[in-house]
Amino acid sequence: MTDLNWWIWDYIGDRDSLIKLGFNLTNEQIEQFLSAFIEIFNNDWYNSFQENKRERILNKYFLFNCGPYSITRIMRLGECIFNLRKISGFDREIITRLRDKKQFGSISTELDYSSCFAQAGMNLKLQPLINSKKGDGQLIINEKSIYYEIIGQDSKEYKREEWRYSLRIFNYLKDKFGSKKTFIRFKKRDSGADIKLKKLFNILSGIIPPFNYNDDDLEIHIDEKDGGSSILGDISNRKKRLENWIKKVHKKYKQLPANVGGVVIANSSSFWEHRDIEIVSKTSWRETKEGQKTRISGIIFCVRQMLGIPSVTGERLSLVFPRVLINKFSQFDYNTELVKMASAIGSFPNWI
Repeated sequence: MTDLNWWIWDYIGDRDSLIKLGFNLTNEQIEQFLSAFIEIFNNDWYNSFQENKRERILNKYFLFNCGPYSITRIMRLGECIFNLRKISGFDREIITRLRDKKQFGSISTELDYSSCFAQAGMNLKLQPLINSKKGDGQLIINEKSIYYEIIGQDSKEYKREEWRYSLRIFNYLKDKFGSKKTFIRFKKRDSGADIKLKKLFNILSGIIPPFNYNDDDLEIHIDEKDGGSSILGDISNRKKRLENWIKKVHKKYKQLPANVGGVVIANSSSFWEHRDIEIVSKTSWRETKEGQKTRISGIIFCVRQMLGIPSVTGERLSLVFPRVLINKFSQFDYNTELVKMASAIGSFPNWI
């Protein structure tokens, strides 16, 4: 039984409140997942943080400020730990990374994907040695040994850049219009931020509210009402950001064994539109051809947000679907196996 004095009850409520959330889990499963979770995130771990910093750190880990979503996230992480803790390669290093706030995001994503393979009944090994270094995982499918490397799209740098540009817009609007309610939506995705901002400021330079402006580039609404400002769309060049992301994905080939081959799993931080897929596909072929990265049999692009939970509401979204890019330059034929891997990671826990 999980400890009644465990710190997490103060954040998620009692066991009965978990049952009321409507998870399709038995009491035994809830106990198993929470017990696996508490083995790592115990009271000693909790008490290691200064009290005045505790809430901020825990929100960074588990998003307690997102209500039921955070509890779903915790249960899924507990499920991953429960499924993998007896798998070869699950060691103290993984536990240390989970407890480290700087590494928590990357290792929890790795465990989410690996748990999908374990739950699909695949022959799995974690952290296999590759040229004296540890890889992310190894599968045996159709008697083929397949190494996989997982890379996550870190959106922090991009968000910081977007915020810097947003701050310039907010300051301009505040100086120009005071507290007037303003709505701005950037429509074009492939222009640079400086070009977009220059056009925006030129349009607004001689404006007196109320004002509506709508063209192919952007949409602006300024009301007489008091209120805030909202900015939608990509301020920075989305195409360039995606291309840079794909280049980072391809660099993962260096971590795969030269004589065995493998798969790169690329976890995107945001949903893609149809145009994004075209950019990704073209960039991948170009990068593969130029680099002759013959160790990559293919790349699986996926959006498994927050430990397999696709949205803050916890609802399933049909557009969260893995996309497989076969590397026609590879010396390894894992086409059938790639489809099986994609099918496994395209699934969600049946209790969500």
